Amino acid sequence: MGVRECSVDKLKENDVLATDVELSDYTLLLSAGTRLKRNLIEMLVSRGITSVKIQEGETAGLQEQAILKIEVQQKFTNQIRDIIEKHTYSHNAELKELVDQADELISGIMSEEDVMERVYDIRERTTDVYEHSVNVLSLSTLIGIRMGLTREQMHDIGVGALLHDLGLRYVGVEYQERYLDDMTALEKDEYKKHPLVAYQALKDETWLSEGSKQVILRHHERCDGSGFPSAAREVPFECSIVQVCDAFDELLCGICCRHEKIYEAIDYMKVNSVRKFDPRVVDVFLQFTAVYPVGTYVRLNTGEVAVVLHQNPGKPDRPIIRMVTDSSGKTITDEVRDMSKIRTIYIDDVEIPV
Repeated sequence: MGVRECSVDKLKENDVLATDVELSDYTLLLSAGTRLKRNLIEMLVSRGITSVKIQEGETAGLQEQAILKIEVQQKFTNQIRDIIEKHTYSHNAELKELVDQADELISGIMSEEDVMERVYDIRERTTDVYEHSVNVLSLSTLIGIRMGLTREQMHDIGVGALLHDLGLRYVGVEYQERYLDDMTALEKDEYKKHPLVAYQALKDETWLSEGSKQVILRHHERCDGSGFPSAAREVPFECSIVQVCDAFDELLCGICCRHEKIYEAIDYMKVNSVRKFDPRVVDVFLQFTAVYPVGTYVRLNTGEVAVVLHQNPGKPDRPIIRMVTDSSGKTITDEVRDMSKIRTIYIDDVEIPV
């Protein structure tokens, strides 16, 4: 399989990692299959990574479908970081700028052609709480579009999504790559305060709707009463949407958990639909989320290995693939299969190229 060692200073945008990248303490930095963009390459440099293994050959012709272009994602992430990091508790005037940021992001997603039909490639990432907030807004907007929410509802969700983790600035707990159950009792109590801390700071702001305030307060509640800060079982529907998107994206970027692969995070949402999350929201979410993002190497039930070329609309678990090796490990060339048209094959596992 095509894999080569590459110096970080020689990396190009759209190179695909062939193996996980870990720090010296074995903390996962980026997962195998991650498509590198400028900001991720810069992050590798800043973390002192000198070389990585990247995929070669079979990945030509990949057609990744992202919700936001990388430059748009980075622009809004940086703007939101600049706004929120200037915030001091209860001094909220500058946060009002996020209203316009949310509306601009929502409008951009709604204006995309075929937004109702697409299946999107979503990837695990580094723990950046600001990028996480942009992704929660993006995912929530796609659900809102498909469920026919009003623009007012989507505005409330979007603004709430950008502000939902504001309280993390004011809790003194290390939450990156740590599960809640791994924290001490004091740490756990402190972390669970962050929705309430943000709500208390913003509850009297007239520029922030009650719907957005509820999203900020209720995004960690769960249908079975296992959530926080109040263990509420019933919340406004807008909050149910953000709950799903927030929980899923936290798994991908390692906020109060370990990084998960995309298919593992999807399995988590399926298992906890009904019990922890509104099943109507989970069902819609699963319709547009690719189980195997473009560039992922997969092993078929036949023993063959393939790489995902692009997604099939409406069939997030049946992508179009390019064959790489047969069941004996012999290279296959120039063979593309549409899994939506071949029902006898299915993906048995994700394969890490070696």
